[in-house]
Amino acid sequence: MENLFLIGGTLLLIGGSAQLWTASQLYRQGRPCRGSGLIAAAMTVFGGLTAMGLVFNNTIVGTSLVWIFAAATWAGLWLIRREQKRVVQ
Repeated sequence: MENLFLIGGTLLLIGGSAQLWTASQLYRQGRPCRGSGLIAAAMTVFGGLTAMGLVFNNTIVGTSLVWIFAAATWAGLWLIRREQKRVVQ
């Protein structure tokens, strides 16, 4: 089971780093990037904590981190949609 958490955490860490690169490119182009940056930060932090084995340890702290990650991802998606609507109009 520890190997699965290590693999999953590493994939989240790599995905978060790629999303962070995308957000920085959007920022350099002057396009809206707050939602992408929020998702990138959440994925990178959560992936790092998961790879270290600190998230899924059957405690309230682990559960709280999962819910914080979910809320940050939802808020990032909401920001992306809101920013896209503003750019189109």
